[in-house]
Amino acid sequence: MTEINKKNVLITGAAQGIGRLIAEFVADLGGNPILCDVNEKALNETAEIIRKKGVSASVQAFDISNRGAVYEAAKRVHSEVGPVHVLINNAGIVFTGEILDLPDEKHQKHVEVNLLGTLWMIKAFVPDMVRRNEGHIVNISSAAGLLAIPGMGIYSATKFAIMGLNEAMRLELGNNQSKVKTTVVCPY
Repeated sequence: MTEINKKNVLITGAAQGIGRLIAEFVADLGGNPILCDVNEKALNETAEIIRKKGVSASVQAFDISNRGAVYEAAKRVHSEVGPVHVLINNAGIVFTGEILDLPDEKHQKHVEVNLLGTLWMIKAFVPDMVRRNEGHIVNISSAAGLLAIPGMGIYSATKFAIMGLNEAMRLELGNNQSKVKTTVVCPY
């Protein structure tokens, strides 16, 4: 397991749900949480919970599906907080409905947030990990990324894609003798 005590741990989707729980866990283990989400109000609430534990928390409100916003956030994080040691790609959305019935905009948003947002975060933060030859990427997929679920087809497709993205990153990093680790988590 990667040691996170006194390490910078960036968590996307940290405003609520699993992301908030991860942020609290990171704080409890002595990590320095960098909280990211599009929902600034809820993100600040998470930061207050973390600060009540006596841990500082950096807050970065931006939309991971916006590539430019991700790259700008990476610059801010690096200058304000320092290097990211652990990147936890947790942010995601889910709209339910059968594939043929779900509006095109919802299909597109799934891909933009769940897949491309994760890719932009990797491209923005992992090159520095590779240069330092240390770090850990944690990609949150889903049990729906292992077994397709009717009524959640596009969500399942994006979570299957996260499985493939994580495996490709693991292999590419290993082929380059990098000490940067990857983990994929499939909550259910």
